[in-house]
Amino acid sequence: MINWCAQNTLNVFLYNRRIGNGLSATTDQAIASGRPLSVSTNPTFRHIHTYIKPYPYLSLKGSIETTAPLVRKIQEDWGPRNFVLQFEAVLKENNVKVRA
Repeated sequence: MINWCAQNTLNVFLYNRRIGNGLSATTDQAIASGRPLSVSTNPTFRHIHTYIKPYPYLSLKGSIETTAPLVRKIQEDWGPRNFVLQFEAVLKENNVKVRA
């Protein structure tokens, strides 16, 4: 899936789901590909909305032109190093001792 997404000019996810408060994991493969991304206003993509304006507020052409650096920022923010740092912070906040 990541290889397929990497071949696309733009990976577009226009969900119109009205039930549930989940997050879309399908977009993770698109983000991993590093290619420009567009998502709808659906709350399923709320974790992406903080980085990328949803369609139609950002056009598909605008997404092609501007979102590659934003996708790289998502990759950095959600990468293994930041995950470990955030996880350790949660453990520390909850007084959980971690063996070195």
